[in-house]
Amino acid sequence: MTNYNLNNMTLIIGAGSLGSALVSGREIYGEADDFDTGKNYISIYDIDKKKKKLFKNNPDVKFIKNLSDAVKGSKIIILTVKPKDYKVVCKSIKNDIKKSTIIISLMAGIKISDLRKELFNDTKIVRVMTHIGIEMNSGTAFIYANNKINNSDKKKIDSFFGLLCILGKVHWLKSENNFDKYTALIGSGPAYVMYFGECLVKVFKKFGLSNGEANLHAALLLESSASLAKMYDSNIFFNYIKNRVASKGGTTEQALKVLQSSNFEKILEKAIRQAYSKSRNMLNKKNG
Repeated sequence: MTNYNLNNMTLIIGAGSLGSALVSGREIYGEADDFDTGKNYISIYDIDKKKKKLFKNNPDVKFIKNLSDAVKGSKIIILTVKPKDYKVVCKSIKNDIKKSTIIISLMAGIKISDLRKELFNDTKIVRVMTHIGIEMNSGTAFIYANNKINNSDKKKIDSFFGLLCILGKVHWLKSENNFDKYTALIGSGPAYVMYFGECLVKVFKKFGLSNGEANLHAALLLESSASLAKMYDSNIFFNYIKNRVASKGGTTEQALKVLQSSNFEKILEKAIRQAYSKSRNMLNKKNG
């Protein structure tokens, strides 16, 4: 049984999709390195106590009952709650945060200035946009911090998200202005790809494949295609691979013509622009 030290923890508040993905991504590499002592346990808190069972088989993750004690001892606190709940969460942790504690927000649409209003002006606040791929250490993270974050803090943040993005990349941004754009393009991105895979499964089944076969072959197609794309260091590799498959006058070309004539690209652009607009307006919605 692990002996927990509440002065040596990273606290995740919110055990939803991203919160759970953070835990799973760290679990792949075993115990996380602590920034000072060589050992760092993850604690997680959620208002829904039933979620405790999600982490019962992980000895290095503690599901917290007393939020106040956990906040007082944590070096890093990661907020992965729904954006509409951010004020309630900030109010519940505000008076227990130490000056040295780093607050990391993964909440869409919530700016650092919004969090600062609910906490303190000298609070160390970092905003991160990532996606569920961190669960398999293949995430991409876009990070922006307020001016209270020093170089030592940045190393801690790089250490945490570096493991989660081993197969992806960590980007430090100079401005917070593009977060809504990256949320729509990258943060929501896995859902777009999975929806395409879901459509493939439905079509495969219409051609007589069993449910198991359809899911297997759709997943393998996505996996192998992604592997091919990563092999080419060029801004034209998607087009290059597409043309390798689509011989002139062949079956693939015929299928692509249907997608193009149906304005597939325009439909995708419209969908992503809707996500972008939603992210930009989320602050107003959550207060309504």
